Amino acid sequence: MDNDTKGIILTADDDSQTLGMINTVLIKAGYSSLLAMDGEQVLSICSRIVPDLILMDAFMPQLDGFETCRRLRKDPLFAHIPVIFMTGLDHDDSLQLSFEAGAIDYLKKPINLNELLIRIKSHLQKSKSYFAAFESLDNNNLTGFGFKDDLSFSYITPNALKLFEKYGYNRIDLVELFSSKLKTWIQVAKPGDVFLLDNAVSLIISYSGRNSANEYVVRVYEKEEIKEDQKCLMLQQAFGLTLREAQVLYYISLGKSNKEIGIILGISSRTVDKHTEMIFQKLMVDNRTSAAFIANQHLNA
Repeated sequence: MDNDTKGIILTADDDSQTLGMINTVLIKAGYSSLLAMDGEQVLSICSRIVPDLILMDAFMPQLDGFETCRRLRKDPLFAHIPVIFMTGLDHDDSLQLSFEAGAIDYLKKPINLNELLIRIKSHLQKSKSYFAAFESLDNNNLTGFGFKDDLSFSYITPNALKLFEKYGYNRIDLVELFSSKLKTWIQVAKPGDVFLLDNAVSLIISYSGRNSANEYVVRVYEKEEIKEDQKCLMLQQAFGLTLREAQVLYYISLGKSNKEIGIILGISSRTVDKHTEMIFQKLMVDNRTSAAFIANQHLNA
C-alpha cells in the first residue's frame, strides 16, 4: 500500500454519478481512488497499477463485472486482491454469480456509503494479514503458491513470482502452465510428489497438500534447494514417520513454533499439534526439545 494513503481503491461502474459519489467519499476517507467505466478499463488499469481493493458493478457494458473478476483471478498478481461487487438487482442469482466469479463481498445499490467504508476497511485488514502469511513463507525459504480446484490462483508469494520470472516465465505463461501441464498432475499427486517444470530449466514444483481453506499448496524451488526435502526424507525413513510428520519434525528441529509450522506447511495449528503428538510417540519422547535434539543428532551425524 502507498505509505501516504490507506490503500489504492479501484472503482468500476458505468454510472458516472455513482463513480463520482464513491470517488469523493474514498478521497475524504484517505484512500487513493482510481476509476473505470467498464471491465476492459479495469484490466487496463491493473496492467499498470495493482490496487489494494476493487469495487465493481456487476453489470457493465463491453465486459461485465463477473467476467472481469474471473480474468483477474486467473492472474497470480491479482489473485489476492479483494473484489466487492455492487448491483441494483436483488435476487439470489446475482449473489451466487458474484461469489462464483471470485468476489469476497456484495453490496446492493443504492450504496450505503458508511457501510461501504466499514467493509473496505475490514477487507483491507484481512487482505494485509493474508498477504503477510505469504511473505512469511518467503522469509522461511518456502517460495510457493496456492490455487483452487478450477486452477485459479489463490495466492503466489512474491519470491515465487520472481523465481518464475528468472527462468523466463511471465504471469501469462503461468496461467497456461497450470491449465495444461499441471492440471492432470495435481489431481493425482500426493503430498511430497514433485514435478520437473522443464528439463532445460532448474525449477522443481513440489505438492505440499491442501491447506485449511482446501486449496492446493505448491512449492517451487531451484534444484540446488532440494537438500531440505532430502532431510525430511532422512527423518521419515529413520523414525518411521509419514512425510508430513517428517516435515513437522524438521521444522521443530529448526526451532519453529507450531503456529509458524502451520503457516509454512499451509495447515492449521491444530493439525500440527496432532502430528507433533504422533512424532513424540514414535520417537518415545515427551517434549519438543528432546524431539529436536534427536532429529538434529540424526541429520548432523
